[in-house]
Amino acid sequence: MKKSILLTGLLIVTLCTILRAQTNKKPAVKSSTQKPAVKTSSASRQEAINKAREDSILAVYALAKQLAQQMVREDSIKKAKEAAVLLQQKEMDKKAAKIPEKSRTAPRAATTNQKKTANARATGGFWIGAKGGVNFSKWTRETDYDSEESLTALTGPSAGFVVKIPFNNFLGLEVEPGFSQRGVVNTSVLYSDLSDWERNELKLICNYLEMPVLLQFTPRLGPLEGILALGPELRYQIGSLKTKYTTKYYSDYELEFEESGETDLPTEGYIKKFDYGAVGVAGIAFPFSKLKIFVDGRYHYGLGNLDSGVGYSDHKVNNRGISFNAGILYRIGN
Repeated sequence: MKKSILLTGLLIVTLCTILRAQTNKKPAVKSSTQKPAVKTSSASRQEAINKAREDSILAVYALAKQLAQQMVREDSIKKAKEAAVLLQQKEMDKKAAKIPEKSRTAPRAATTNQKKTANARATGGFWIGAKGGVNFSKWTRETDYDSEESLTALTGPSAGFVVKIPFNNFLGLEVEPGFSQRGVVNTSVLYSDLSDWERNELKLICNYLEMPVLLQFTPRLGPLEGILALGPELRYQIGSLKTKYTTKYYSDYELEFEESGETDLPTEGYIKKFDYGAVGVAGIAFPFSKLKIFVDGRYHYGLGNLDSGVGYSDHKVNNRGISFNAGILYRIGN
């Protein structure tokens, strides 16, 4: 474009220069012997024509010069715009090149932040809640009766509060103060001869305040949480020892009569009030944001001797049994 403009301008200027040169030519000088020519009207007309031609050439020359300058300015503006567009395109290419890198690093940063947030949530607060369930408990002991004796489980309720303090996403300490009903069903048969016997069923019922202290492990199972826990368990007997009994008398293989009733016995002289042992827990939890619903099964292994030393001082009596519970937890804090 620039070359075309320069060639056009050069051509116009050259043309103007040639014409001007022809106009400025002077007639040849004659010798002194010749006589001076007389001006005629045709000579005056020729001078006017030359003058007009010269003015036209000057006008064309000025116009060509102005046109060349205008074309140069337009070419400069066009090139400046092209340079600006090219620079803008380069900036856009740089930004486009940076987008994939950000998209690759953003998920990693988000994942890291999520882990930090989850860990902060796990360790930044604590959980409180409540649970309830059912016990199937019994006492284990020996007997020196001349009889057939069977100890079976007593079914009783349990309920309590739950406070969980997490150490991280998987470990935590859980304390569960609450109420539990435990005891035993004692069934015995006494024979007087082969056709006469007496069948006794005695339910011993104790109400306890309990305090399990558990180290809990909660592995992730997809959207759920597993529950594995182990720890000591303390209990203190409240109220009196309740008994419910049923006695059936048989003679000649036939039931003659039956009697039943219930009594409250003082704890002193029968069982010790304080008991301790260990408990193992397995279960599953269903987390929902700040809420968590759980179910579990437990085995209670009593280590304390419940025998008060009166009557059966040589025998060891322990609280044993299983229980099933369900509960709900709510997270306090982040």
